Amino acid sequence: MAEMTQEDVQFFQAYLEGLECFDEGKFNDRGKELLAYQLENWLPERHGAAFEPIKRKAGPVVAVEAVIIHEGQVLLEWRLHPVFGEGWHTPGTYPKESETFIEAVVRCARDETGLEVRPFEVLKVFDQIGSPRFRDAPILYRCQVVGGLIAQPAVDPEKPVGGDCAWFEECPPNMLPIQQDYAPYINEAIRHMWHLVTPQQTA
Repeated sequence: MAEMTQEDVQFFQAYLEGLECFDEGKFNDRGKELLAYQLENWLPERHGAAFEPIKRKAGPVVAVEAVIIHEGQVLLEWRLHPVFGEGWHTPGTYPKESETFIEAVVRCARDETGLEVRPFEVLKVFDQIGSPRFRDAPILYRCQVVGGLIAQPAVDPEKPVGGDCAWFEECPPNMLPIQQDYAPYINEAIRHMWHLVTPQQTA
């Protein structure tokens, strides 16, 4: 493999900065996603093999998912992912070193949907041993909407584009494949929340 020169490094860094991959000199979520895609798809060892040393050293990685429920519906975002495929998914992220899990949920919901939320209950903690990228442990947080507006509402939920958000009375069959196991817990949370809210609204 050819050795990269300092000029190559500077060019690549400028390229990543142009794609807005850094925040305060560190990789942001976009930068991490691009790096993951490069390791998994552009190197000779495909399908995540390049991540094996990281898997062995780091172990499971904690992720947080915002299950945003309002008036008997859950807000989902359409995603096109190079590893996980396409489908509706809960807004999720990996907490930064400087923030709590709750702060990460709030940040992610704001960044991905435009809504301000209040996480108030853990629905489920998963251990995704067979994840196609690396083993992670998503935590599903049930969230209440406290403000904001949806940044990119879906014009047609039947024909979504990346970043579209839409409300559902239950999880649709075309959830992101890796999140299919979330559906029963989200649907139960929707039914439970609607049961609690309805009497107050009709009183």
